[in-house]
Amino acid sequence: MLVNTLFLPLNQNDALEYATVGRLLFETKSLASYPAIHPEQIASGFYAPWTHPPLYVALIYVAEAIQGHANEPGLMRLIAPWFAIASTWLIFASGNVINRLCGFLAALIFISTPLFFLGADSAAIDALPVLGFALLMVVIVGVDAPPRISGAIAGLALGLALWTHAQAVLFVPLGVAAISLRYGYTNLRSILVASTTMLIVGLMIGGAPYIHNFLLFGSPISDNPAVFTMPKLEWTEYFAFSRGLDNWMAVIQYGIFKGWFALEAYGWSFWLMSLGLIAVARCVDIRMVRQAIQGGTDGLEKPLAQLCLCAGVVLVYLFGLVISVALGVDLMIKNERYMLVILPLVSILGGFGCYRLFRKAALIIVNTEQLAWKRDLLFVGAILISWACVLQLGLLGWHYRWRYIPDSNEIVQTGSVTTMTHDRETGSTRFQQILDSFLNIRVMHWVALEVPREAVILSLRPADMYYSHRRMVSYLDPRMLAVYREDDPVKAASLLRGLGIQYIHVPDYGLPVLYNTVLDQIVADPKLTRLAYSAGGTQLYKLEDSGQRFVELRNFTTDENVWTQWPQTQWGGYRVFGAIGVVPVEVASHEVSVTNWRIPFFHRDFSTMMATGFGTPFAHAKNGTLLPVVGGGEYRIGLDLQGRGYIRIWVAQFGSRGNLLRDFDRQSADRLGEVVLGADNQLKKFRRRLLVLPEAKYIRIGVERLGHSELTIKNSELSILKPAGADHSNYSLFERGVSASDR
Repeated sequence: MLVNTLFLPLNQNDALEYATVGRLLFETKSLASYPAIHPEQIASGFYAPWTHPPLYVALIYVAEAIQGHANEPGLMRLIAPWFAIASTWLIFASGNVINRLCGFLAALIFISTPLFFLGADSAAIDALPVLGFALLMVVIVGVDAPPRISGAIAGLALGLALWTHAQAVLFVPLGVAAISLRYGYTNLRSILVASTTMLIVGLMIGGAPYIHNFLLFGSPISDNPAVFTMPKLEWTEYFAFSRGLDNWMAVIQYGIFKGWFALEAYGWSFWLMSLGLIAVARCVDIRMVRQAIQGGTDGLEKPLAQLCLCAGVVLVYLFGLVISVALGVDLMIKNERYMLVILPLVSILGGFGCYRLFRKAALIIVNTEQLAWKRDLLFVGAILISWACVLQLGLLGWHYRWRYIPDSNEIVQTGSVTTMTHDRETGSTRFQQILDSFLNIRVMHWVALEVPREAVILSLRPADMYYSHRRMVSYLDPRMLAVYREDDPVKAASLLRGLGIQYIHVPDYGLPVLYNTVLDQIVADPKLTRLAYSAGGTQLYKLEDSGQRFVELRNFTTDENVWTQWPQTQWGGYRVFGAIGVVPVEVASHEVSVTNWRIPFFHRDFSTMMATGFGTPFAHAKNGTLLPVVGGGEYRIGLDLQGRGYIRIWVAQFGSRGNLLRDFDRQSADRLGEVVLGADNQLKKFRRRLLVLPEAKYIRIGVERLGHSELTIKNSELSILKPAGADHSNYSLFERGVSASDR
């Protein structure tokens, strides 16, 4: 974790947004500038109507004050690891109450949980509320004092936790639940005294930011900027489909039970907790359960009392999750990170389950009278669990982080000249060179070098703008509402100019503000924008007439144009780490592509790719079915998509010998964008421009739909950009697969 923190630069979205606000505090030297809700008064133009308490951004400011600047993240990278290490130590100490081995195993499970570890080494905020909740639970379980005193100490812990994250408001009911479990329902007076004292002290210490939020926003916590409330944009549909929660079974499997099924986020932690719950159940009988419910866990031995309280609070949290889903509230399930707060309890239970398994295995090995198969089975199980946690930690700490440092290329178009380089300017720092391997950040480095300082950029991924040092208008800025309401792209472009915007920054993924408004048409129209820079699917457009026009080269929707359909299993859920496919099948694009497996389980864990040409995507297609292109040219892909599902658009480029270009370890193709087809048989048009590599001779286009979905490609076309007024006949040869170098 510390190696990654020190030697890998910051590129995560949420962390860069916090760093941007930390820079704002460094510039203003005042907490009055938080939250960032006055973009016109801010040097960066960043807009973030957060209701999170300002502890994390204040710590970032302190780190920047110590280092003397806010140009780079620097010392702020150490904040999250410190909280993560402190949390791990607290889990280890809590597990030691049961057994030292249990404490070690609990700490190992805790720190090896993917989402927690990756958040800590990438400066995410998650470690702060996790430590806050762990501290609260330790105080409630461990402080032996009269209810008024123990409640006051718990209130101190709660007050500190309330400063970490807006999610900490959940700690109030969870804290009351823990106190109730400790004292039992027959000691109602003790529960009321301890809970009331905890609440009063907690609000005295940590209530100020929530009162400020209420006065400012009308609510103590909120996650609903004005742009999210615009019906035309269909944000609710977007969040459901993009996060794989668009059917009832997915809500149950990846919402309520995400701890077990979102393996890319929680790994083995919740499965090991299940082992711990079974072990706890085997340690108690009906009499002890009745005693604990009536008189509280204080009547049990200390280790068992701690385990029962952990199990009870986890069950209360899950019950609350079920109730919120039943009431139609998706706030607790749509964000993977929110369940991390109960990870300390999950880890202690998991550590106990593993300890009991290891102990049982050891006793059976010593006792030679036991059946050999039983002995061997338990021993192998213990070894596998140990190696699973260690291997998971190694994969997270090394492979997952460092595999994203490829030897990649850069495409720059200045005027009519397109060039490709393999590195940044000489003299660039190691961090800059590593950041250049992330295509979204490479765009920002190009902006910092080539775009005038006074320019204003509309950014659909504002976090990346941290590295550009240019002024932005965020897509969430309320001033953009008039643009989103406009149905005429020419008028909308005029409104953008009225806001001082000269450039549009488009990421390689989809957002409703792009595909549900005329912004999509603006960036696709050479009369309105010029594609100034492209790195994969991340692009920067200048808001001006490019002086060029598109000529359609080929419509590849017809029966004679071959498409391949390729079902594949995803590794890593909707945040895909890799995919394994089955035998590709030749299909016609206009045929309806429907998921054959009708049972709606494992919705996030498979997808179906349809690609031009025949053969496994994205290898070299067979029988000359690739789409020919001219190296260095600018093209536009047009797709009319109908159906239901979350759709991703890909493009792969090939050289003259059919060799795949830009074959990174992480992907063999560039993602151009995404579209949500929400209502049944919804039709949407996808148009996106791209610059092909100078050595590219052919491309393949892929249309991927995730999970249980259906899709029909009603129309698909490829066009090339040419100077306005030029002779169109010069381009007719492309339809026959002849490139400019062949003529």
